[in-house]
Amino acid sequence: MVEATVQRDNPELLAVILIAVDAGLRRNEMLRVEWESIDFDNRVIRVVASHTKTERERLAPFTRRAADALRNLPGYERRTGKVFTGKYIQRSWSTSKRIAGLVGLQFRDLRRTAGTRMELLGIPHTIVQKILGHAAADITGRHYIAAAPDTVRMAADKLDARNDGRSHNNLAEG
Repeated sequence: MVEATVQRDNPELLAVILIAVDAGLRRNEMLRVEWESIDFDNRVIRVVASHTKTERERLAPFTRRAADALRNLPGYERRTGKVFTGKYIQRSWSTSKRIAGLVGLQFRDLRRTAGTRMELLGIPHTIVQKILGHAAADITGRHYIAAAPDTVRMAADKLDARNDGRSHNNLAEG
């Protein structure tokens, strides 16, 4: 019931949740993403340095189910400016959590889920760190391993393969 309500009543919240759980963007990063930063063909999201906590640009995987959710947003046809209006997102998030009985769930938990899923799917730890924008503890991860578009696309492929087994409407599964 909650999934159907989110999809029907708030397609923007659905898209935000799917990108958070698949790409691991922070809420602030999500609300600043512009349409020109999303590459539908190569399935990557470019997170602009000035919009990140670490002030470093990075690429994040853009899964098919997230793309489908964005295509269902009002204004998809014009695709200019910010993807998300930010209107009512916090209130909708809070209401959805309350209805689902997930009062303790925080938005950052979706990001943590994204990282965990990537690791469990066998995406190398250093690539997950780059995708999430975490500063790596070792020199190799910091200076020599790059989350290049092909590598990030591989991450999106693996996430899609996992997601294909279930509908994007089932948001409770991690």
